[in-house]
Amino acid sequence: MEHAPDFLADAHATADAERLHRQAARLGAEWLVTPLSGLWTRLASEWATRNVATTNYSTHQADMEAVRALVAQEKAWAAKLRHGLEDAALTWRNQQVLASRTLSLMSEIELSAHLHAQQLAGDMEKSLADALEASDRRVGALAASLGMRPGAVNPWGPGTVLRVFAQSLPLDDFSATLVPATFDELRKRLPALMRDVLPRISTLLEGSGVVAVPAAAGSASHEAVAEHAQMHAPVSEPDALRHDTVANLRARPAVEPTPGATIGHVPRRDEGLPRYRDIVHEHLAQWRQRAQAAGTWRAHKPAGQGVHVLRSAEVMTMASVLQGEDPTPFAMALSRDGESALQCVIREEMLKAAEQLGFDREQTQFSQDDEDAIDLVAILFDTLAESNDLMPRGTKMFGKLVLPYVKVAMMDDSLFNRRSHPARRLLDALAESCDGNAGESAPHREMLERAESVVDQVVARFEEDQAIFELAAKELRDYLEQQRLRAEIAERRMAEALHGRERLHFARQDAHAELVSLVRGRPLSAASHQFLERTWQTSLLHVWLRYGADTTRYRAMRHLGATLVELDAAGARLEGDKLARGFIGQLASMRECLALCGQVLEAAEEAIARLGAGLANPDAERLPRAVKPAMVEGASDDMPVPGLRLVSARETPEDPVLVARLRKLRAGQGLRIREEHGHESAARIAWVSPLTGRFLIVNRHGLRKLVVTAEELAVLVGRGEVVIRAIEAPMDHAMRQVWEQLRAAG
Repeated sequence: MEHAPDFLADAHATADAERLHRQAARLGAEWLVTPLSGLWTRLASEWATRNVATTNYSTHQADMEAVRALVAQEKAWAAKLRHGLEDAALTWRNQQVLASRTLSLMSEIELSAHLHAQQLAGDMEKSLADALEASDRRVGALAASLGMRPGAVNPWGPGTVLRVFAQSLPLDDFSATLVPATFDELRKRLPALMRDVLPRISTLLEGSGVVAVPAAAGSASHEAVAEHAQMHAPVSEPDALRHDTVANLRARPAVEPTPGATIGHVPRRDEGLPRYRDIVHEHLAQWRQRAQAAGTWRAHKPAGQGVHVLRSAEVMTMASVLQGEDPTPFAMALSRDGESALQCVIREEMLKAAEQLGFDREQTQFSQDDEDAIDLVAILFDTLAESNDLMPRGTKMFGKLVLPYVKVAMMDDSLFNRRSHPARRLLDALAESCDGNAGESAPHREMLERAESVVDQVVARFEEDQAIFELAAKELRDYLEQQRLRAEIAERRMAEALHGRERLHFARQDAHAELVSLVRGRPLSAASHQFLERTWQTSLLHVWLRYGADTTRYRAMRHLGATLVELDAAGARLEGDKLARGFIGQLASMRECLALCGQVLEAAEEAIARLGAGLANPDAERLPRAVKPAMVEGASDDMPVPGLRLVSARETPEDPVLVARLRKLRAGQGLRIREEHGHESAARIAWVSPLTGRFLIVNRHGLRKLVVTAEELAVLVGRGEVVIRAIEAPMDHAMRQVWEQLRAAG
């Protein structure tokens, strides 16, 4: 067998890899399911303790019955989950993806489970980024040993585990409130469990000797390069474009660092594999060509002889010298107030510094690698400024960070493709702090001051250690969490105020309509008309607000009005007996009516006496009376939002289907609002009126942006001023926009 053909050795290696894959699928499912097998028992004991403090007894009992049914089938559910996880890992061998059902065919509980699973998976991918990165490398090596195409999703990752978990749930036995409670319980246990299981699976794959460890620098195969490019491509990059970038990368020689580039360089685990800049290099070159053709940028081209290409260490020195100086040039470029684009301003400021340090500016240029880093930072900051509604203070803060982030990109460009990168988290927190924040209130001014303090610390202290970004991001994120709780309270108050005004609006309309229908065309005495218009109408409004229009009290108050009209007619016909019996029979209702208007005791008795005298006077002039117009305010006192053109009454949505779909939106739906000056800002629906269906739309900080009906929102969507889009982190949105720009250039 020593001289066996290569294909036999390959066949044995593939067979060993397949056995290892089956073993990992079985053990991975076992390691995940065993700690979760008592989930329903734990949930039942926790919910049993809520029995004392519950405010809705019937709902709680329904939930408890559902939990008891789940406990009874706990073993069967655990077996189903184990089989599902193992099957998902085995079908990964053929890169099969279980087709998810169309959302429109899901029940409400199924849709809730699906969305909760997606949200928890996204949160876990962020919190377990380091463990997932190591696991993804081992899974990628296993895929290569099995002869699979690169880019296969990790079958033991949070996305797969939670998808199988959601599919295993016996939703027929669930109540509406049990789904979020189940995923809350899972959120407490699954991250720690995954943090334990992922390294165990990696150790299993590594220790077998079957899976090849990724090749070192200089000997990496094209397959390893393609796999790494697939794993570290931009978040939203389409598969076809990923293959294009890998093809471009194969044709391009590896970038060799200059001798001075090791200064300040942060070593990475995969030094021999391509970086983000290598992957997008060709697209950046085409982006520059397009910018030059459009006249927005002209490249600096020194003469041929004596040209000095700045080393990375020299560029880092210039960035450090400029760091902390006046950020006005960068802020002007970000706000589009300057004549030059941001990438031009960065180069111009650095070349000025180079000239002051003794370099010949006309014979100095940047290396291709540093050109890419500068342009990526410029595109990123431009996109963040465009995608967020930054006020002058916010723009200045971003301007201060331009040069520190150039240094970060030169040292470690995983900033662009690793969501857990500390510098990326700082930009997320800073964008959320500044987006739409003009400092109108004390909390928002305090938020800007805190953000400025954090930015100044980074600018003053950052040299090469990126830990400063981690500390700054944590400080700002903790403060944002406190502000989020305040914003939730403010949103509830706004919703309650709007709901109260809407109810008052409808109550006034209904009370006025009742009065008009009661007295229209009927001759009434002045006493009865005055009582009905001033007292009865007001009391009807109060009953509507307090008890509702479908209650016995409301019907009794309407009956009082109709009876008074009949008694007024009886007084005109001198039917004293009918008038006396009817009047005495309505005394209790009249006293309640007057009490609702604030008249009690002597004042009420005096008003009743005046009304009785007016009704009993046969000589009183009885004429058809005109009813004053109702004092009807708008359903809200909304003020126009500066920077956003409102919908006029003549504008109607062209697509009724769009209006019907918008009416289905619920609180929490994310939006993007485009202001008149071209910037976008993130927003979301905070409340949907149960009376009018209007949407209360707030920005990131809970400040009101719009209060619109579905029809008005459809007009704004048709004009492109509002886009329905899921809420995402500012950096995720910005990196998607960056890739779209580079793709368009290519």
